Amino acid sequence: MSYGASGKSNIGNAGPNAVLSATLSGGGNANFSYDNNGNLISGAGKRITYNPMNKPTHINAGGTTVSFAYAANGQRYKKVIGGDNTLYYIDGTVEIELVNGETITRTYVDDIAVIKSTALGTTAPRYDITYTLRDRLGSVVTLT
Repeated sequence: MSYGASGKSNIGNAGPNAVLSATLSGGGNANFSYDNNGNLISGAGKRITYNPMNKPTHINAGGTTVSFAYAANGQRYKKVIGGDNTLYYIDGTVEIELVNGETITRTYVDDIAVIKSTALGTTAPRYDITYTLRDRLGSVVTLT
């Protein structure tokens, strides 16, 4: 592996902790480029663009583009994967996913459960509830 230098420059050096190249376990090398804010802009087959708040707006990898949209407060409200799958985020507690004519709604009830509603077109939705089970330290051990 090789790392960046301690100073930043106009050629996109993110500083001394930025990995500039790495040898892949299957052979070959991966080279990485950063902007002067330390954001990864390309490397290992990915290209990433950012908004002025240093949040990713587009990620291109493996022929697929993922796009993100943010509200004025910086909170992400929309994610589009390859133009076929759209995810909306509402208040951090609800996700609505639109994919292949199907609408999947996930409602997060505190840190206790996830209520998932799946509807295809105008059919009645199917509901599933997943509970979060934790160990004595609070780590998630099972989703039922």
